[in-house]
Amino acid sequence: MIGFRNFLLASFLGIVVGGSWAANLQLILVEKSSGKGSLPQALQENFALRTVKEKEPEAKIPLDAALAILGDSMKLPVLVVATPQGEPVMAQNFRNGPELMRTLEEVRTLWNTSPEQIQAAANEVREALKGTLLVAKGEAEPVFIKAEMSRKGQGFTAVLKVEIEDGYHTNSDRPFQEWLIPTTVKGEGLTVLKIDFPHAEEMELEFSDEPLSLFEGRFEVRVTGTLLGDNPVLTYGFQACSEDTCLPPNRVKLQFQTAP
Repeated sequence: MIGFRNFLLASFLGIVVGGSWAANLQLILVEKSSGKGSLPQALQENFALRTVKEKEPEAKIPLDAALAILGDSMKLPVLVVATPQGEPVMAQNFRNGPELMRTLEEVRTLWNTSPEQIQAAANEVREALKGTLLVAKGEAEPVFIKAEMSRKGQGFTAVLKVEIEDGYHTNSDRPFQEWLIPTTVKGEGLTVLKIDFPHAEEMELEFSDEPLSLFEGRFEVRVTGTLLGDNPVLTYGFQACSEDTCLPPNRVKLQFQTAP
């Protein structure tokens, strides 16, 4: 957990709640794609409110900040407080209730009385995020992958954005038939602890008498684990087929580097 969060909470102690609400502080609620959360209506006149889904582009900065602040304890939905310019200041797992309102009122009070402390906290988050984002991309017909890896200490979370060319599919990570080659993710310079593959499509194709478990189109694979060095690599293994032919097994090697 970043130290500034403790500093912020300690700064709240002894502050008298009062004064006008800081209408220009941002509250960003990041929720799962299937989520239906909402921020309390009472906050609409006091903060700039936004609710975004985890896979939307505008969720990236608040999610990275929340992961840096909360570490492994972060769970969606997560609430991020940001400056008027969108710089994250603090984050907490979202629980709508009196405790949330008290916390936000304390943030508002600190913004009214000592805005330089809020800005200092935002600066600390920005420094903490430097070098924590790694990127990689690669392709092997007919699969193209762009990936981002956020690291917190020795831990990491990588999101692989996979795109399979139209007309092709690959076996899922758990094909129904033992003789089929599954999609895999393996690592070098790191330890993989968990891989979240998307839900596979169950299809019937002309060359098979049984349903098949397949990936096609665009989807994401999320990988979490522990870094062992400075040059992490993830290898995405697969076998791609069309309606009438299968290509040899292949792989995409993703060598991560610090984001520019």
